[in-house]
This record gives sequence, C-alpha cells and structure tokens, in this order.
Amino acid sequence: MKILIVEDDDGNRLLTYLELSEEKSWDIMTASNGQEAMTLFKKEQPDIVTLDIELPDINGITLMREMKKNRPEVPIIILTGYDRHPDVSAADAYILKSLSCGEELIKSIKKLTSGS
Repeated sequence: MKILIVEDDDGNRLLTYLELSEEKSWDIMTASNGQEAMTLFKKEQPDIVTLDIELPDINGITLMREMKKNRPEVPIIILTGYDRHPDVSAADAYILKSLSCGEELIKSIKKLTSGS
C-alpha cells in the first residue's frame, strides 16, 4: 500500500514517516508542499493521503478538493494542529496532531483501506 504524507513541518513530517514506517508493507512518500504533493499524487497513485491544512503554497483544503477531483476514491486523512476546521467535510478522517496520535493514525489508515 502506498501512503502520501503531506506536511510542511520537517519534524512532524519525519515523525509521521517514522510512525508509519513501522508497518513494513507500507510504501511511504512525503511531500513538504502542495505542488510536490500533487506531482506525487498523480505520478505515484497513492492508496491514501495524510494532509496538513496549513501548507506554504496552498491551503490543504483546496489541495484535498483537487485530489478528490482527480481520484475521488482515495481516502484523505486531515492530520493537523487545528481543532475541527469547518471545511473538512470531504475528508475521510480528521486527526488532531499530538505526540501520541500515531496509533490513531495507523488505525484510521487500516480502517479506510481495509478493502484494498
């Protein structure tokens, strides 16, 4: 399974990568901005995306809408430091960043991709 992590903060991106890489069968890619994310999304065809709302070049909600337009079947998990954002209804899951959110993220990924 291919997972795309979209996170502009180097530390958060690395932490999420390390947490998810414990699942040995997962192929994990990372992007630090929206442009890089969309390029990987189209080229690598990930099975699921974790997406931060605040990115340096595009709002994560706008990026999510673009991804859903291209491949509506791909689950997107909003992983952010902000409490519930009003425009996340298209997201398949919403997880608030914390030092202990890795287990919740892994459970959500497994739940959302159980059919793939």
